[in-house]
Amino acid sequence: MFFLKFFILSLMLSVAVGANDPILLQSPSVKCVTKGHTARLQCTMKNATVKDTEVHWYLKQPGNNKKLVLKHDTRNNTQQSSGFTKRFQSSRHTYSNSFILTITNMQPSDSGLYFCEIWRDIRGNGTQLTVTDSNPPVLLQSQSLESVTEGHTARLQCTMRNAAVTHTEVYWVREQAGNSMDWVLTHDVMNIAHRTSGFPERFLFSRDSSSNSFILTITNVQPNDTGVYHCEVCGNISGTGIQLCVTEITHLWKTKLVWFILGALFGISGLILFIGYTCLRKKQSST
Repeated sequence: MFFLKFFILSLMLSVAVGANDPILLQSPSVKCVTKGHTARLQCTMKNATVKDTEVHWYLKQPGNNKKLVLKHDTRNNTQQSSGFTKRFQSSRHTYSNSFILTITNMQPSDSGLYFCEIWRDIRGNGTQLTVTDSNPPVLLQSQSLESVTEGHTARLQCTMRNAAVTHTEVYWVREQAGNSMDWVLTHDVMNIAHRTSGFPERFLFSRDSSSNSFILTITNVQPNDTGVYHCEVCGNISGTGIQLCVTEITHLWKTKLVWFILGALFGISGLILFIGYTCLRKKQSST
C-alpha cells in the first residue's frame, strides 16, 4: 500500500517534468526514529548524475514555511543553514546515483517532511520523519465495535502513545470480508488528505491534540462502508482496528414491523381473553 503511494507520486512527478529532465525519487516515504538514533534519507536521481549536480535539502514542519537545511555543491562542500548543526550531513552515493541526508542524535524537534531539490524547481516527493521520545509509537483504537444506522455519522478514534499526532502522518485503511486492505486516505502533517478512488469527501479527517488522537469521521454512512478500519503510522505500526457495522434502514423497518405485529397479536389475544373472562363472570353471576 505504501509502496503504491510512492509509485503514484513518482509517476506524477515523472509526468510533470520533461522526458529528459532529472527526476528525484525519495525513500522511504515514511520513517520513525527513536530519539538519539540516526536517520538516513535517500534521494535517487534519474536522467542526470549526482556528482555533477548541486542539491539542497529542505525541512517543512506544521505551521512553518519550508526551511533550507543545507546545500551540498558539486565540489562536495556542505553548508548548513542557521539552526542546523553538523548533526545534518549530506553525501553522494555514485553507485545508486543518490543524494543521502544523514541526521545523527535525532531530537523530537527534528520531526517533519524532508525533501531534496535541484535546479530550484525539481524536488523529491519527500520523507515524513517522526522522532519518538524513547519507544516506538503505539496506536490504541479504544472501541472495537461501532454500530451506526444508515445515513448517520460514525466517528472512529485512534490514540497514539510515544509520539505527537501533530508531527505524524497517518494512514487509514479498511479491511472487508473477502477483500484485501483498501487504503482509505492519508492525513499528512500539513493537514492535507490524500484520498483514494472510491472514498469521497464523506470520509473526513482530523487530529485532536488534547487526547493525542487521529479521528476518522464518516458522514451519511452507507451499508458498503461496513468493515474493519485501521490507523497506521511509520509504514508498519497499526492499530487493532474498529469494526464498523451499518444497519440498513430497510432492515430497521422490518425489525420494527415484526415488533409491531407481535405487539398487535399480544394485544388482540389479551382483548379476547378479557372479553371471554368478562362473559364467563356474567354467566356465573346470572346462575
